[in-house]
Amino acid sequence: MKGLVYDGVTKQVINGAKVKLTVDGLSLPGTTDKVTTNGLYETDVVPAGFGYLLEIEADGYIPERVLSVSVPDGQAEEVKAVNLVPTAFQGMGKISGVARNAVDNTVIPNLTVNALRYIDAWGSEVVKTALTDQNGAFNLEGLEAGNYTLEFNLTLEEPYVTSYFSHRVTALSIGGQVTNTEVPITPYRNVDLGGAMFRIILKWNNVPYDLDSHLTGPNDENGRFHIHFANPYFNGARLDRDDRDGTGPEMVTIDYLQPGGVYRFSVHDYKSGGLTSSDTLAKSVAKVDVYSESGLVSFNVPNQEGTLWTVFEIDESGNVVPVNTMGYEVNQGGIRSSAGIRSRRGANPVLQDPVTTDYWPIVFQESKP
Repeated sequence: MKGLVYDGVTKQVINGAKVKLTVDGLSLPGTTDKVTTNGLYETDVVPAGFGYLLEIEADGYIPERVLSVSVPDGQAEEVKAVNLVPTAFQGMGKISGVARNAVDNTVIPNLTVNALRYIDAWGSEVVKTALTDQNGAFNLEGLEAGNYTLEFNLTLEEPYVTSYFSHRVTALSIGGQVTNTEVPITPYRNVDLGGAMFRIILKWNNVPYDLDSHLTGPNDENGRFHIHFANPYFNGARLDRDDRDGTGPEMVTIDYLQPGGVYRFSVHDYKSGGLTSSDTLAKSVAKVDVYSESGLVSFNVPNQEGTLWTVFEIDESGNVVPVNTMGYEVNQGGIRSSAGIRSRRGANPVLQDPVTTDYWPIVFQESKP
């Protein structure tokens, strides 16, 4: 298994952090403690199973734990990024936030919010409890500095009201500070699209801090429109929410489809920009949920390098067609506007013949206001 370790205040990677893997309180035979390089650690090969514990410590930081780590058979497990709190910020902190419906961005009242110490602390002791108010807001005060698993559960069940999956997120308490977070929670029945054909929700982990939604489709001039943070509207489609400080959600709504071509949704790692080698997007645990009258279709980011994830298309009949490929903006030249001839150079798709493809060149690195 492997993962990244960051300073929870400066957001910079931590070099020299010690990572220890144990099970039932004992080190695994044949494994050794690891030290992060460029913030990255990778453990020795371990047997497939669950219930592993990661202990992470670094000079000048409060030690952390990741509980209940599972390792699939024959696979490398990507552990979510861990933020350490500097000892200069030890003491009591506060975690505040707003719980929102991931489909329509409305607030969710009457949710019980439980705070459990450490990451992925399922079934552990609850140290603080709060209730979301009528504005979906919650406050958890008096939390010792460190990572907490927040559990959200619906406290009121009535017929014909929207119900939600129980939801868990990781949040950081920093001594003497207030950590603010927005929590998108996915409903599982009675989803109201408000007359729209599609609603697209992008969520991810706390690293990287800025992923961007991109939607392209046919315009009225035999070309392509492109919706993103700098151009959030086009006839029948819009970017409802652009998140710039981690986890999302970003939300795109399509009220109706323009004739004359396919729609395509992509996710871009804004911070990694023009890099030609990056696995930050793959490690983001990004997920895209697509809601329509036909139900819910979900996509998880592939475990491949790249800064641009082409997620799916919508054909002229309104069918969601998976694409799920990774690439680099410097190779692709832009968001792909329609199926084109492609070749492979390693794992990264590149243009083979720009004349016979219809990539729509865009400028990714527009500065954000």
